[in-house]
Amino acid sequence: MIVYHGSNSNFRKLKISKSLVKHTSTLGNEGLGIYFSTDPSVANSYGKYLYTLEINDRAFVDMRKKTNCTKYIRKIIGAVYKETGVNIGMYFDFQSTIDRLYYGGQAVFSVGHDIAEVLDNTDEFYDSGLSQTKKSNVYRVLRHMDKECPKAYMFNYHIKNIGVIKDVSEEYVRIIKRENIGFGVISG
Repeated sequence: MIVYHGSNSNFRKLKISKSLVKHTSTLGNEGLGIYFSTDPSVANSYGKYLYTLEINDRAFVDMRKKTNCTKYIRKIIGAVYKETGVNIGMYFDFQSTIDRLYYGGQAVFSVGHDIAEVLDNTDEFYDSGLSQTKKSNVYRVLRHMDKECPKAYMFNYHIKNIGVIKDVSEEYVRIIKRENIGFGVISG
């Protein structure tokens, strides 16, 4: 998949670092990563350099599709069940979580954390008779799942056709071209 990244930084290798974040709103969206667009004109507005990137199709998930959101939540529930034997799906609103993810009200990179927060504040889970060790293991798996979020994905947001790359390993993404397009509107 070919995508575009705009930046005022001139670089040869992709790097994810908190020190490169120019706007704190970035951290509130999908966290640290290389943000991109499938529309070069959107990426152009973020700086004087336009990078054309190729994302490995095996590493990419389009979270703007409800079926992919559903698969992702099911994957998280399945991982927790496999590791702990606990079906967490009975302790939170599965469909509401999918809808929030699909409509952009839930960040993909923190679904596990947010499900853990819901579980921690749900009487049914809290009073389920599960040992504290079992509950701690559920939380551990959920935190791990956030680290295993898709390597690159698109998500619904008020800016159309955007996504984020969470792993810049060369097996997942590479820079194809860098163009100096002049001065962008927003630094990125």
